[in-house]
Amino acid sequence: MGQALAENSTLKELDLTNNRINANGMALLMAGLKYNETLEVLKVGITSVGRTQSITRL
Repeated sequence: MGQALAENSTLKELDLTNNRINANGMALLMAGLKYNETLEVLKVGITSVGRTQSITRL
């Protein structure tokens, strides 16, 4: 997903609410977002990422 976000030039909104994204997946997502220039809304809501893991990985 990270690479897809980095390369996508049309996506404006992404809703990942209630998805099981682990710390590694969240890190890949964030890496892809660094290069995405079109995404305007990112909804993560409730995920499976633990608070400690997400803070240290991001």
